[in-house]
Amino acid sequence: MVGSVAPKHFNVPKHRRFVEDHGITTTWYKAIVCPCRSRKDGSIDPDCNLCGGEGVHYYDPQDIIALYTSLSFEKPLSMPGFVDEVLINCTFKDEHEVADGDRFVPLHEIIVENELFKRGDTKPGGGTAERLVYRYPVALQKVIDVNENEYIPGTDVELIDDPAGYTRIINWITAGPANGARYSVRYQARAEFYCFLTQPRIRVEGNVKQVTFTRLRRITPLRSDS
Repeated sequence: MVGSVAPKHFNVPKHRRFVEDHGITTTWYKAIVCPCRSRKDGSIDPDCNLCGGEGVHYYDPQDIIALYTSLSFEKPLSMPGFVDEVLINCTFKDEHEVADGDRFVPLHEIIVENELFKRGDTKPGGGTAERLVYRYPVALQKVIDVNENEYIPGTDVELIDDPAGYTRIINWITAGPANGARYSVRYQARAEFYCFLTQPRIRVEGNVKQVTFTRLRRITPLRSDS
């Protein structure tokens, strides 16, 4: 027909190559609702060993290439201690079936965090409260107590695994601060994103599965100061 335009089909191999050439290495954690969550009211067990009190269990971590675009910063009103500061678009290759709630940790994005602790503090249900809020710390930078005593990471203090397998429990190698004393920790951690919006799970054109487009938010974890 004169004046008609032939349909342009989505070129999957081309977009796969684009993701590979311009994407970055990201650890992808699949999400599943933890069995500790109540079907009646949605409450969770704060001392659950499977999810660490989050209500979601993350499993099957794998390093993939993801293409991050359209970064935007915002600070919407949210629950205290959990602020979604960054929105970002992310595209994955067709074999990665991303679902809402999945978590992503890009290996290139490092943030610096400061936290205040009390030596010997415990959670209401038991267990230590001396735990970093970020799940993927990279390095302790400085640890100092209220009496101006500094503690050397790796010599006086280290990080060990929590019940959920995240290396973020503060463990004292030497005596450290006195019991009940307050101390501060400055550390580096990897930023965390979660998926809150995906395109339809199965998009097929010409019997070829399409790449996956998602919308992610960066996580500032919930903290409870003592």
